[in-house]
Amino acid sequence: MYRRLACLLYFIPVLIMVFAAPIRAAVPIEVENYSFELPDNGQKLDIEVGTPGRVTGWARTDPTTSAGREYGWTPTDGTATAFMGKDAVIYNLTDFLMMAGDAYQLIFDSRSTWQGSNMIADLYYDDEGERIVFATLTIDLSDQAAMATFTMDSDPADPNVNDHKLGIQFTHQFVEGLWPDDNIWAGLDWIELKITSPLMRAQNPYPEHESSYGNASVDLTWVAGPNAPTVDSYHVYFNENRDDVANGTAAADKGSIDTATFPVADLAQGQTYHWRVDTIINGEVYRGNIWTFTAKPSIAYNPNPAADAEYVSLEPVLSWEAGSTSAKGHIILFGDDFDSVNNTPPRFFGGPPFRTHQQDQTDVNWAPSESGIKLLETSKTYYWRIDSVDETSTIHKGDTWSFTTVPIKGLGSITRELYESIAGGTVAELTEDPNFPDNPSTTGYLTSFEAPHMSISEYGSRIHGWLYVRNSGEYTFWVASGENSQLWFGDHPSTASIIAYVDGEDGREGWTQPREWDKYPEIQQSEPIYLQGGGTLYYIMTLHKKGWGYDNLSVAWSGPDTDNTQQIISGTSLIPFEEVELLTASAPNPAHLSTDVYMEPTISWVAGEYAAQHQIYFGTDANAVSNATIESPEYQRTNELGSESYNPGILEFNTTYYWRIDEVNDNHPDVSWKGKVWSFKVGSYYIVDDFESYNDIQQGEEGSKLVYLTWTDGYDNPSTNGSTIGYVSGSSLETDIVHGGNQSVPLMYNNTVASISEVTINPVNLAVGGDWAAKGADTLSLWFYGDPNNPATEKMYVKVNDAKAVFEGDLTLTEWQEFPVNLTQLNTNLGNVTALKVGFERTGTTGNSGIIYLDDIRLYLPEE
Repeated sequence: MYRRLACLLYFIPVLIMVFAAPIRAAVPIEVENYSFELPDNGQKLDIEVGTPGRVTGWARTDPTTSAGREYGWTPTDGTATAFMGKDAVIYNLTDFLMMAGDAYQLIFDSRSTWQGSNMIADLYYDDEGERIVFATLTIDLSDQAAMATFTMDSDPADPNVNDHKLGIQFTHQFVEGLWPDDNIWAGLDWIELKITSPLMRAQNPYPEHESSYGNASVDLTWVAGPNAPTVDSYHVYFNENRDDVANGTAAADKGSIDTATFPVADLAQGQTYHWRVDTIINGEVYRGNIWTFTAKPSIAYNPNPAADAEYVSLEPVLSWEAGSTSAKGHIILFGDDFDSVNNTPPRFFGGPPFRTHQQDQTDVNWAPSESGIKLLETSKTYYWRIDSVDETSTIHKGDTWSFTTVPIKGLGSITRELYESIAGGTVAELTEDPNFPDNPSTTGYLTSFEAPHMSISEYGSRIHGWLYVRNSGEYTFWVASGENSQLWFGDHPSTASIIAYVDGEDGREGWTQPREWDKYPEIQQSEPIYLQGGGTLYYIMTLHKKGWGYDNLSVAWSGPDTDNTQQIISGTSLIPFEEVELLTASAPNPAHLSTDVYMEPTISWVAGEYAAQHQIYFGTDANAVSNATIESPEYQRTNELGSESYNPGILEFNTTYYWRIDEVNDNHPDVSWKGKVWSFKVGSYYIVDDFESYNDIQQGEEGSKLVYLTWTDGYDNPSTNGSTIGYVSGSSLETDIVHGGNQSVPLMYNNTVASISEVTINPVNLAVGGDWAAKGADTLSLWFYGDPNNPATEKMYVKVNDAKAVFEGDLTLTEWQEFPVNLTQLNTNLGNVTALKVGFERTGTTGNSGIIYLDDIRLYLPEE
């Protein structure tokens, strides 16, 4: 407060001297939202480029850094200050046009949290969006726990600054090693920017710089510089060519005048003009800035949706900018026939096409729904024209524009459900709440897969709906969030699984900054997923839990629909969950384009919404399956609702098969819904054991198949065999750590007493049988998953009969590894395999214990 008073007292003697000498006072330069008070909605808002409702006037360079408006940091003015996290950069571009030789002064208030850091203030000029810094001040805030005032002065002599806008940039620099935690914040308030050198050149142009002007003639006007005494004259330069104006060529030179106005006529519609006014005082020339304006077209322009736009909503709001002949209003023509819209003469009434008259020239938007056109059709092109009505009621025909609607109803947003008053920061605390999922506190919609900042704490959210995929190929997904989140994906809600997530380390709750995709690179990014294009829908969902603090949630993807660049998923690829009725069969199993499928598969699917029966088509020719009817050989059978599976029998190795499921309901008006053609390729292998057939039904009961009765272990003889297959309490099988299918089997080994731990099976007891030579297999493949605590002193091996192969890799890796065994190098009778063993042998003097998980043991044929 004292500094403000001091500034006021400083100006008193200046005002007293105004009659004695020309004014030479510093001239304030307008800085939008200099005290971070707007918008005044009482929320802690984020600063971000192009996001509506954020801190007005300010932008940041990196969307992953924290920066915004804060309450409670003792602001110099009003109720708010800026807050800036580690390495945040925020900037504010003014409308002031610079000239070399200007002198500037920047004054601002700043402080730090108790950790401390540096604040860097920059003055820059804007060069077509690039910020070119010409002055820098670095301030040590290490001990600055309260607001203090800092000042920087600059005198840029570089002629490159001429006619560029002046901007301010602040960087909160984290000093490495200053503090072990990176949760460091700085405050900023009351930004004052002034030109301290005499501002003699002309100011306040009309038309305004970079504006549009709507008539064929205009009186250019300006005012003398605020520090200029009596002006002798002005010299005007005006031309379509900026260089001519800058260089003062004869083509642009309009001569000297005594008044601050200059008339120009015959402006060409849509043409951009450049002009400059030099001020002459006591014979000295003060060069002016170059200003520009564009002459408006006479008719409506700048349509929204843009001309030839695609994926437009079925309930659009059309808007445009009024031309210079729109004094009394507009006539709107709209329809689905180009000739009708384009060729209809300008008039108030009659048709076709549909037309309506808007009397108010300032009303430059219209929705078809306002005039009884309730819903447009999908994948259809519409045409529209805006005719302008001038002050004499003469109608000026406008251009004809077009747009094409979305290919499916609802495309444009995704459903967001909020669940309030749930403590904690883990997704489990959301899913265990009794209100989840059926009773959200509120339901709304997002136009992209990025949630806005919420000013509340302790809430959870579910964002879910359908991803509309246009182009086939591999896609990768990312999720970022404040506190924990999960990204689910699949063909159908019933088959969706987690593909990426944000979680903590060492038991802590995890979090990221907005769009910080690589804080936990192993878990935030999905594996590449092949998606079928052509408008295929996939279910996508996030579960997010926020406890307290700054929140965020966003999902990005990269693939053919994004030109293989990482992008936030936009609304043009999203559909709200409740908008879609899956009328056709979905969620094929095996998944579409699967490879290495077993030769005796059972195919399955999820029924459509209204299906009563399923017609099944299957074959090796894609076109034949696509075009097949119930009279075609590809038609297999019809299943009743409730039977969503089919076994085509034993298939050929290395062969691609195609299948289609048509949904049928004779009691529904639409009767049937033709399905998509799916495919899979059969691999070249026999299953030895995939551990899918085992269960925990007690021995002697119907259907019992216990894994430890098929595979012999050493559980009853630990002194000679330290192996145990299957868990000894609870379920014997593993359902979370799985390579293929739904379950694997844990194999524990303990060589502290026995020197070996091995499990054995006679292949005669399996479907593969014991004659491996007749099958022509040359490789035995076994998949296993390790444990970080496994000892390095034990070696895993596989024995076929008594011929042994030893695995030389790492048993501590928590990932699935393949152990391939070359059968041609084993000295054993492959025509009579009576024992397959998996074991661990002690290699040192002291044995150790460990665990692996087994899955998918196969015999592979030679590659073709």
